[in-house]
Amino acid sequence: MSAESRPLDHALEKLVEASTILVATDFDGVLAPLVDNPDDSRITPEGRAALDALAETPGVTVALVSGRGLANLRVVAQADPRWWMVGSHGIEVEGPAEMGALSVPTANKDELQAVWDDFVTVANQFPGTWVETKPWGAALHTRGIEADVEVKVREAARGKIARYGDSLTTRLGHGIIESSLQSQTKGDGLLALIREIEPDCTLFMGDDVTDEDALAVLGPGDVGVKVGEQPSVAPYRINSVPEVASFLAAIAEGRAKE
Repeated sequence: MSAESRPLDHALEKLVEASTILVATDFDGVLAPLVDNPDDSRITPEGRAALDALAETPGVTVALVSGRGLANLRVVAQADPRWWMVGSHGIEVEGPAEMGALSVPTANKDELQAVWDDFVTVANQFPGTWVETKPWGAALHTRGIEADVEVKVREAARGKIARYGDSLTTRLGHGIIESSLQSQTKGDGLLALIREIEPDCTLFMGDDVTDEDALAVLGPGDVGVKVGEQPSVAPYRINSVPEVASFLAAIAEGRAKE
């Protein structure tokens, strides 16, 4: 079924009527507009107000599921201690403040340095690109450069990381190339949350290619929403960040009336 084949009112009804729900969303491009410098990204005031309302609503658990490392995600999201947080594409999972982080294995430091060095070599060839350290790898940022240059950057990066073979997992996103020495996905992170929280209904909202892994693990009673125009397995679609905030607010308002 296509992502545009069901009315959003149907999804809203599910999320309002379920006894307990998990509201999980990607951050960039969903709660926060995409920007050239990822460190400048911030949730919109409307999105923040909606998440605050949901966190205060009985039967609702709020979670962010992002490709960002948790340390960076906490800063840009100005994280609420009541939220669950999933970072690094499902590798890092952290509960609300009183619950702490779930144990996750770490990668070999020498291998991490090698991935970093390879990405820095590529970045040095293309002005406007830069490398971010990830807990289990590195990310080469290309947002803001010309499309034809980005193609060359990706080709150069592929050439560097080919030597790692199956030991390295590489993902392409909006203006970013990420390589990790662990293979978890946002789907793995979302499933970890579902197992821990056991909600009656789960909502996941994402805009990027990497969000498809999370959308794909949802069950028939859950709600998957694609943000934007890219193809998706999600049965529902929202077009923009402001519309995301409005939808989240509607969930909180609807549950408050029940």
